[in-house]
Amino acid sequence: MSRMSAKDRAYFYPILIKRYGEHCNHCQKAPPDYRLVIDHIDNNNQNNQLENMQLLCYSCNGRKNCRGPGKKQSSVCVSVRATMSTRPPSPELQKNQECEPIFRNWCNEIIQENKTLSYEELVNGGAEISNCSVDTAKKYLNKMCSITGAFDCYQNEQNTTYVRLKSKSENTLSRTTPKQDTNNVLSFDHQRTSAQ
Repeated sequence: MSRMSAKDRAYFYPILIKRYGEHCNHCQKAPPDYRLVIDHIDNNNQNNQLENMQLLCYSCNGRKNCRGPGKKQSSVCVSVRATMSTRPPSPELQKNQECEPIFRNWCNEIIQENKTLSYEELVNGGAEISNCSVDTAKKYLNKMCSITGAFDCYQNEQNTTYVRLKSKSENTLSRTTPKQDTNNVLSFDHQRTSAQ
């Protein structure tokens, strides 16, 4: 079976996040601790209908799509939505599945509109809009500002933290190091990490 192209992944991944949340549809593991892959539920990589796609962590994807001679495919994740419907999610998970997409959508819209906003405003406004706690909103925003997230945080001279969209040229496989820019604003310079 062929792998999904980077272009297709870049197109479908945000759509799947908005639909189902950014977590493994089987075990609920989530970035930044776990990388998610787009899985074709029917194992037909040519069938790119959204209803046929789900996000899985590498572990669950590996169990579902065993590779190599004599390996038997597991049904652990073949139709996670069907499996999940037989066992209702915990109230906490259900609340998270409702709140996180609302929070993410609102943050994306407000940052697109304003270009930059204070971290505190995003947390408090997002908590209000998505009906979640401030602590939960901080967790959502921290994921969005992670190394693989779409946002970048920086501080001004008064040490107020602001959030903005990352530029497309920023490398996602990087670490952050503070750097003073020409506007005398502390920003974060993304550089590829090297073995020391």
